[in-house]
Amino acid sequence: MSVDVRGLKITIGGKPIVSDADMTIADGERVGLIGSSGSGKSMIAKAMLGLLPLTAVANGSIDMGGTEIIGASERALADLRGRYVGAVFQNPAASLNPVMTVAQQIALPLRLHYDLTKAERADRVNALLSKVGLDLDMAGKYPHELSGGQQQRVGIATALITSPRLIIADEPTTALDSITQRQIVDLLTSLVDDAGASMLFITHDFSVLARATTRCYVLDAGRIVESGPTADLLAAPTTPQAQRLVAAAQTLTLHTPRRIRMSNSSVPLLSARSITKSFGPRTARHQVLFDVSADVHAGECLAVIGGSGSGKSTLTRIMLGLESADSGSVEYEGQSIVGGRKSPGFAALRRESGLVFQDPFSSLDPRWQVAKSVAEPLSLQRRDLNNTDIDERVAAALTMAGLEPADFLNRYPIDLSGGQAQRVVIARAIINEPKVILADEPMSAIDVAARIQILDTFAAIRAARPSTAIIMVSHDLGVVQHIADRILVLHDGRLEETGPTAEVLGNPQSDYTRQLIEAASL
Repeated sequence: MSVDVRGLKITIGGKPIVSDADMTIADGERVGLIGSSGSGKSMIAKAMLGLLPLTAVANGSIDMGGTEIIGASERALADLRGRYVGAVFQNPAASLNPVMTVAQQIALPLRLHYDLTKAERADRVNALLSKVGLDLDMAGKYPHELSGGQQQRVGIATALITSPRLIIADEPTTALDSITQRQIVDLLTSLVDDAGASMLFITHDFSVLARATTRCYVLDAGRIVESGPTADLLAAPTTPQAQRLVAAAQTLTLHTPRRIRMSNSSVPLLSARSITKSFGPRTARHQVLFDVSADVHAGECLAVIGGSGSGKSTLTRIMLGLESADSGSVEYEGQSIVGGRKSPGFAALRRESGLVFQDPFSSLDPRWQVAKSVAEPLSLQRRDLNNTDIDERVAAALTMAGLEPADFLNRYPIDLSGGQAQRVVIARAIINEPKVILADEPMSAIDVAARIQILDTFAAIRAARPSTAIIMVSHDLGVVQHIADRILVLHDGRLEETGPTAEVLGNPQSDYTRQLIEAASL
């Protein structure tokens, strides 16, 4: 299906989000749309799907296969989405109905838009399951029983079940590890090419863009600033905005890691031994960790890497006392934290740790200004401080996080970009001067320029507080090589290997680690 966008303008509350955008997609063409977080990429996709928020106003023209989208009736848009246009989104778990099986989910567009028998729908679902690389026994499973990569494959199957003429893929690989990311990109492109369909692939990752598209547009602050063949644009961007994006991407390209910071202490700050963990009812337990041990020393950064569902977040949450293990031990400064509040080391670990998670906006209260959010740990744990002391510490934390206090203290989360919101969360995490910080995928949902800013923030923290330990959970090896002193590799809940960053990335001993490194270069 061909797409012709002319003079597209999108405003929300009078604020321009997209300005005078022109773009085309030919029949059978794979086109990319790349830009920083907040540049308007997803708004263009929503406009093409007729799914703009109620507060948005769109002007201009979006012609899709001869159908004008702007001003079309909801019935016409629903028919277009159901029959001719498929969409794959960033968060597959949020896109799938948690009470529907895989088969029911994939078959839903057929049930809504086509007059087929139940047997005919089942035949189509089973055929497509094989095409997207899922076993037929997956048909009866629910979304929570699948890994992130499996969920995204279900999302792709749901988008393709009606044989659409256009696929809109909005950041479909953002939260996936390098191996799964490459598999999803290759799967999408091969299925789209085999069907002779067109695709708009939206991303902030240039390595993914290069593999998925032949031509691309660069979006900056709602304006298309450059377009051309993907290979040419990556090799020689002509506009300052595109040049900055490409330069930032090259900074995070995997190369020989830096020298590591060696800990002077032989006694770990935080130690986990023989950790096992399972989830689910007694009759159907699913084990996610198998006898895993890990140490973190004062002043070092330990990166925990591995595929989706490998147990990275579960292990680190257990180490920080946020979850309990089925068996094994965890000690903080030589004292056990097993048993929660009753254990000797638990209270100290809670006081002396900071947390940074993947989605900053779900970590911040939308009703609170930045000043109140950053000060929250002090109000809970440091009742001896007066308002002046608190204000000074909030300002110092924001400054260390790379934010000018005068510009950000009175803002609300809605006024922040993704990178700015994550730096506010980091400021909150460091305000109590923690001895250990857990950062769980803190850069996976932001563009490369914002990732570099976050890396700079962590570098500033380490320089100012050299005894602070950081546990970094990440699937991005480009990020890991810039910050980590040591790496721990998990695969299917088991420890594959661990060692200094330079050794693990430069001379991996595990086949799985070698696959991760190879896939990181897409």
